[in-house]
Amino acid sequence: MDGSRGKYKTKQRSLILETLKETAGDGGHLSAEAIAERLAGRAGQATIYRNLDELVKNGVVIKYEPGNGFSACYRLAADDRADDFCHFLCLKCGRMSHLDCRRLDELAEHVKLDHGLSLNLKRTVLYGTCGDCAETAR
Repeated sequence: MDGSRGKYKTKQRSLILETLKETAGDGGHLSAEAIAERLAGRAGQATIYRNLDELVKNGVVIKYEPGNGFSACYRLAADDRADDFCHFLCLKCGRMSHLDCRRLDELAEHVKLDHGLSLNLKRTVLYGTCGDCAETAR
């Protein structure tokens, strides 16, 4: 591999990380497609997928796979605040976000005490309709 190709990959990786950093504060997660849209003309989709796979493998990025036909979402692993919350996935637009609700801790406690089960809220995804999509449907 020549030096220019290595620099190109490093530049693309930096763009991907910067894009994820821009959404870290609002609790957002981005799909590879959303990253590609934001980086239109600066990084191809195959490059984005390849770099995301490498970043996940190295623990720099966390990948969420919501299922139900929705694309995987990514966020920076360094966004420590994000580890305190479960997630919400809008079934209409596919946007995934953190759900900061302490009542979920009460639910987890109830499930533990009354049912003998332990919930991992950090890996829990609740499905429904986000406020934007609900408003559009009206």
